[in-house]
Amino acid sequence: MAQERKILLFDVMDTICRDPFYKVMPAYFGMTLKELIAVKHPTAWLQFEKGETNQEDLFRDFFKDGRSFNHEAFLQTVVDEYGFLDGMEELMGKLQAAGHQMHIMSNYTDWWRLIEQKLELSRFAKWTFLSCEGPMKGHRKPAPECFAIAAETLEAPLQDLILIDDRAPNVEAAVTAGLQGIHFQSADQLSNQLQLLGFTF
Repeated sequence: MAQERKILLFDVMDTICRDPFYKVMPAYFGMTLKELIAVKHPTAWLQFEKGETNQEDLFRDFFKDGRSFNHEAFLQTVVDEYGFLDGMEELMGKLQAAGHQMHIMSNYTDWWRLIEQKLELSRFAKWTFLSCEGPMKGHRKPAPECFAIAAETLEAPLQDLILIDDRAPNVEAAVTAGLQGIHFQSADQLSNQLQLLGFTF
């Protein structure tokens, strides 16, 4: 199989970068994840993630009861947690050096700029497909529209796209849409899976 035509689509949170949502955000408020989910606004984050609202809107509506909190300290706590998962910076560097085409496909907010500022993911992959802006704005994986948009934007057949994502439903949806998919578990596992698909790096 000639892998020079294959295009890698990387999820970001808990695939390349640590996701603050599950542990760090609840801990900031002195809550468990279950407790935070019970009191946060049911749609505020989703609207921010889809580019329908901005950061000011998110902070205003973050809690259902409208309680106040230190926005600046909270955001800094989130940014402090952004970091590469073990081995991912090295693996993406090897893939980039080998000339493989890589793009990001992420359900994430305008805070992607904070990740870029800290980790410089654009060294390896283009921030092409984001739920908050660009050609995928307003669409979130696992919606099939995401994959159709990617194929159209990249002018590539669906079978030449490979989604790498830590969430199994996203991978399953990609495969159903005609892409290849890798359910991310670790950098070593991803490296092995790519080599089995014929990638060299």
